[in-house]
Amino acid sequence: MAKNNPIWDNARKWAVKDRKQVYNPVIDRWIKMWDDWKFMSQKDDWTPYKWVHKLNKEADFE
Repeated sequence: MAKNNPIWDNARKWAVKDRKQVYNPVIDRWIKMWDDWKFMSQKDDWTPYKWVHKLNKEADFE
C-alpha cells in the first residue's frame, strides 16, 4: 500500500531558486542555466524542466 513520504526525505516541494531555463528555437531545446547565466545542461526530449523557472519573455532578459 502506498503512503506519503516523510518530511525529511529530501523531496523537492517548490521550484529551485538559483536556476532558470530558456527555450532555444534554433536547436529546439530547453537550456538550464544558473542565475549568473552560465549554462548547465540541455534537454533531449523537447519538454521543459520541472520545477525550474522559465524565461520566455523579452522582459526577463533585461
